[in-house]
Amino acid sequence: MLNPGDTLISVSDGVLDLFDGTLRSLESVAEIARGCASAQEIVEAIIDHAGQNADDDVTVLVLRRNL
Repeated sequence: MLNPGDTLISVSDGVLDLFDGTLRSLESVAEIARGCASAQEIVEAIIDHAGQNADDDVTVLVLRRNL
């Protein structure tokens, strides 16, 4: 259950590869998310981070409950 203000983020392993490739990369994803005002902004920030450097698929699913 998501409470108001909660965010759920699911990413492919390609997103982890944008950082150090380990589960510690999830903290980097969380840091990006904390600086964003919306779910769409989180997705765009991660895609922007990927740029042309992605060697694998970069899939991001973000759900944010506002109310």
